[in-house]
Amino acid sequence: MTQKKEILLGTWTTNIIIDGKRFLGELVITNDAMHLTAKYNMSLFDTSAPAFFIRHDNNMVCKISPEDIVSVTSKTSLLNKRIILLAKDATEKTHDIILDYGIMSINSMLDALNKLKEKEESL
Repeated sequence: MTQKKEILLGTWTTNIIIDGKRFLGELVITNDAMHLTAKYNMSLFDTSAPAFFIRHDNNMVCKISPEDIVSVTSKTSLLNKRIILLAKDATEKTHDIILDYGIMSINSMLDALNKLKEKEESL
């Protein structure tokens, strides 16, 4: 049995907002999944792990498969660029995952997410 090789589509350091909690972390998108590593909890009071995330060392990590991504939309203004993902967790409950990239362009992130989503739709 051959093991499928993941191909890197891109990496970004971004703000991740999920379940009302804000994290600074790394987003990695491959041809197989979206990986989030939340390195810094920017929430003032709540330090619990939100849906999707598991604790690993001092970070919180998650892997979201393309079949768990329900929709991908973008919201841009002059000073704020965001991608809003609607994704299902293991219980089939949906959550908004907001990737807040500040004033930087989100086009490369959107392209990578669309390639990942296209892979799932072709299966």
